[in-house]
Amino acid sequence: MSDETPLIFEHLPGLYAVTLLQIGRRTGLLDAVLANGGTAQEVGDRAGADHRNAVEWLRGMTAAGYLTHSDGRFQATEMTRMTFGPQFPVSVTSILDGLWAAPQVYDDVIAAIRTGTGIQSERLSPYAPFVGVNTPMYEMALVEDWIAAVPGLSHRLAEGARVAEIAPGNGSAAAVLGRAFPRSTVVGYDLSPQALPDLPANVSIRRADAHDLPVEGPFDLVYCLDALHHMSDPASVLKGVHGALARGGVVLVAENDLTGDLDQDAQNPSALIAYTSSVIYCLQEALAGGGVVHSCAEGTRWVVDAMERAGFAEVTVHHSDTGYAIVHGVATDGPQ
Repeated sequence: MSDETPLIFEHLPGLYAVTLLQIGRRTGLLDAVLANGGTAQEVGDRAGADHRNAVEWLRGMTAAGYLTHSDGRFQATEMTRMTFGPQFPVSVTSILDGLWAAPQVYDDVIAAIRTGTGIQSERLSPYAPFVGVNTPMYEMALVEDWIAAVPGLSHRLAEGARVAEIAPGNGSAAAVLGRAFPRSTVVGYDLSPQALPDLPANVSIRRADAHDLPVEGPFDLVYCLDALHHMSDPASVLKGVHGALARGGVVLVAENDLTGDLDQDAQNPSALIAYTSSVIYCLQEALAGGGVVHSCAEGTRWVVDAMERAGFAEVTVHHSDTGYAIVHGVATDGPQ
């Protein structure tokens, strides 16, 4: 028998650790230990949880490496505090809430894999918490990196422009743009809008299909963040975007910055997350719409090709340090 540890036993501890984090998130134990640490009784009292269960949870979190233990007292490590702090580039709590809800859809995923017919968007509603995962990244990078990578775009937005977002979710990215460029107006079009309650006055979110955008342009910028791969026949979506832009208007698409080469991407830890997300979510939503579909794990060549087929010029890819590729192109015709 081989001395090598079976791969599943290398993966299982992570699954159990994430389960403990989910439990801590739901019971208040995680917030309680992050707030100040302490004995199991103190943490349990702070969370309003049973002391015996708090002991067992704290033991598991210590074994997982999220906490330290000394003389009966538990403290979150600095890495744990950073991971759940405001400066972390993704919302880990949104990830945990999404993972907690995800099993509600797994029977549908199994059926969809067998039939190839995908899963309708409304059935994927348990995945709603995932919409907040990238909110911290948008606050850090959308204006200073992604928008700034397009020559002249920041200046255009500062002067005042008409902007549309496709698939804005809760509107967190639109809110970032609205606050950064108060002279511009931003409208988001989403099949299932979940607008935040405190959007800036110059931002609105409306129900609409990306394949049939309302005639409300022309826009100076239309953007789509980490969502184009959820859509069936994305080339037709981009063709519609081209028609909604003013002459010289910009389309901007953010997609996972994998290469599309499996042998190369398999060495990237984020690839496993991308592939799994595609199987249980993104690909299924796209397949439900019929037509040509793409995966977030395919790289960006398909985005570039779709933009060029839609008539965009000067198509450029900016490889951001955030792990996203920002693809943008220019509409060379349309109204002034």
